[in-house]
Amino acid sequence: MIKAQAQAQGQEGFRRVERSFGRADGLIMGRRSLSGPVDPETRALEEKEQKLDEDVQKTADQYKSATDKEERAKLKKQLEELAGQQFDIRQQFRGLEVKHLENELARIRDSIQKRTENREQIIKRRVAQLVHEEEDLEF
Repeated sequence: MIKAQAQAQGQEGFRRVERSFGRADGLIMGRRSLSGPVDPETRALEEKEQKLDEDVQKTADQYKSATDKEERAKLKKQLEELAGQQFDIRQQFRGLEVKHLENELARIRDSIQKRTENREQIIKRRVAQLVHEEEDLEF
């Protein structure tokens, strides 16, 4: 339905929907966090990526409408450069994703270590919950 609406708005509407889905894909791919704000580095890359995507679409449209061979060759060269820039930005996103995953892994490892150190206390609390021997001081 969304795609049909975009097509009804013409090619530019369709591109807007595609870009929106691309941003949603970024959320799925870990570029964005549902639990907190996006870090400044990621936000800057997202802005670059969006501007670059607009430039690519504009240049591709110019290429499609160009009739002069030299102009088409020039536009094709520009598209190659822009595609290279897009590739570089996406690689940077992947690098940031690795960095975020490494941080999350370190946090989880730290949690495991703390829980291991406090194993007996955690078990005693759990048993108290199960047999309803919770402290009377609870609210």
